[in-house]
Amino acid sequence: MRGQNGMRTLSLVWCAVVVGCSVPGRMSVVTPADETRAAAAGVGVCHWIAPDGLPDGVNWGTETTRVTHWGELEPWPDVYYWDALDGYVRARQGDGVGVWLAIQTMGAGVDGEPKAPQWLFDQGAVWHTAGCGNERGVFANWDPVYLRRLEVLLSVVNDHISAQDAEYQNTIAGIVMMAGGPYGETHLYEWDEECSLEMAIRDYYELRLTDAQFDDAYGESVVRILDRYMTAFDERWPVMVQLGRPSVDEPLLWYGWNRYGGRLYAKWQGWAPTNVGDGRDAVRQRGNEYYGALFRGYQGLIHCGFEPGHPVEEWLGPEQYLNAMGWAVAAEVSFVCLQAGETLLAGYALETWAAFDAELEANAARRATSTPMPTQTGTPTPRSTETRTPTPTSTHLPTPTSTPTRTYTPTSTPTHSPTPSVCSTPTVSPTPEPAMILYCECRPVTVTPSP
Repeated sequence: MRGQNGMRTLSLVWCAVVVGCSVPGRMSVVTPADETRAAAAGVGVCHWIAPDGLPDGVNWGTETTRVTHWGELEPWPDVYYWDALDGYVRARQGDGVGVWLAIQTMGAGVDGEPKAPQWLFDQGAVWHTAGCGNERGVFANWDPVYLRRLEVLLSVVNDHISAQDAEYQNTIAGIVMMAGGPYGETHLYEWDEECSLEMAIRDYYELRLTDAQFDDAYGESVVRILDRYMTAFDERWPVMVQLGRPSVDEPLLWYGWNRYGGRLYAKWQGWAPTNVGDGRDAVRQRGNEYYGALFRGYQGLIHCGFEPGHPVEEWLGPEQYLNAMGWAVAAEVSFVCLQAGETLLAGYALETWAAFDAELEANAARRATSTPMPTQTGTPTPRSTETRTPTPTSTHLPTPTSTPTRTYTPTSTPTHSPTPSVCSTPTVSPTPEPAMILYCECRPVTVTPSP
């Protein structure tokens, strides 16, 4: 953090505070090796990168505001609008913050409009909301219309950013994958009996499958989405998967590492303190333990990290931040991200900030070049590493048995002004089996840069 004189200082309070924590693992202040920084290392920001300043040391972040919405980029079929995206990227050139582009194909924006364009619905892509509201709406990962147009979109985006000058390209740190959930996670919401995306999709496709069979089919669909992203984008850009469903995540990481190596990044959408005292502490602890163990198995192979899945108000003070930070360090992750705004600035205010950031960056710097076998927390079936050509249909993936009935008609035309938003009311129910359940609703915020 910055001291009174404006220079970054490294606090030694971290080790003293950690002595009283009940979190497993070690805590230490480590200076990262002097080498090329990973595309995501240390503390970054989730969801949007404040244009009016970030704390010292925050050097990467994901961007999900309107400039990255599918409807903004391709308002009509094969007609692309780049001004907003290009303006956004160029405004950040030279500021030392690597932008992870998360092209938003699922869910709705703060205006309630789906992030996908209207013409995609007109072509027959089926929008599933299950009574959860448009903000949690999704296309099934095997929807042939969605998949066909997604492949085109990703390739065109890659061609566009690859055609820009070196400074523009260097500002883009990587690509965040949309894996099926409304915010791109590998899970499907099941908030209550009247809001279950999984059940809505099962009912629509008339799937008569056991939970294990559905997990296998859904997991295969996520793997094929990963192949599409890795194929579409140039190898200079890593791809980050957003985890949240253990039955899918373990085989996904195994397959992704075997086929794509260090180009794969993984982020768990559920990190939270476990000492809030609201009755869910044990649930959060199980999630932290599960993904901590999973990520430690890939230490030295791929970069793994945590993203909060919690309401901002749950991080009430230093004790909660220290608890969550302890779990991240124990998991030996390379990075974490905090929602830009109150959550980030409150964490930055802690005297332990610099030590925590340095610990994560050291983990990122230690990523090995060798390829030992990762230690799995379960016994997933390894995916084949043979060359594959993804196709929209398979004997494993369902096809509709009825005429699509779930469509959506937006009430306004696309606009081109980015709207910063921050996740302010997410809820997490991490449980290792059978699924992770998280959600987050976004709202505009005002950010005051740290001095």
